[in-house]
Amino acid sequence: MQFDASLVAPVARDTFVHIKANWRTFALIFLASTTAGVGMDLSPALGEAALLYVFAFMFFNLFLQASIIIAVLNSGGQIVPSRKWRIASLFGVGLVTGLGIAFGLLVLVLPGIFFAGRWFLAAPALFAEDISVSEAIQASWDATEQHWLACSIIALAIFLCQGVPLVAGMYLVPEGDITRIGTLLVTNALSQAAWVFGIAAAATMYLTIGRRTTRSAEIFG
Repeated sequence: MQFDASLVAPVARDTFVHIKANWRTFALIFLASTTAGVGMDLSPALGEAALLYVFAFMFFNLFLQASIIIAVLNSGGQIVPSRKWRIASLFGVGLVTGLGIAFGLLVLVLPGIFFAGRWFLAAPALFAEDISVSEAIQASWDATEQHWLACSIIALAIFLCQGVPLVAGMYLVPEGDITRIGTLLVTNALSQAAWVFGIAAAATMYLTIGRRTTRSAEIFG
């Protein structure tokens, strides 16, 4: 089993480069995702309509995720074959990999972290290669054989950076407190910044590993 984490720093750096190159797109996505996140936290006040908001939130996040992936892939010279947003397929990838990772975390923790690394590139592969859900998951598994540890480290860091602010906001400020709205804005901004960066990092990692594979093929024939 390979334990190469050398791509963590280069991918993080290149991710910032892609975000800077598309800063208007990413700024809009960040603002939209933060606003939707605050709405999600306040949705229980909607009563029965809260369930409708949850479904709308899920669909909206998938659309934003697709936008991030397409922006990074195009910025890296990997033109997406089809302009279709593929929301249903993206949902399928998230559902299958999410359940697998959750099961791994519940069993022994480490398998979940391993699965997170091996499936880190499934969503970018879905768009870049215009393939099915199962093919995208398999493509990610194959591509991360040597670099799964780097993918796992990035995935774990993003998970913590995304989750900690939300948990802190949930427990530090009681409902009804006058500062609650301000706290929700700050915690969601921090969480969504990590989420946006994580999606962009996955697409950047896909491009990076793809370039390395291409160079190896050219060198060794």
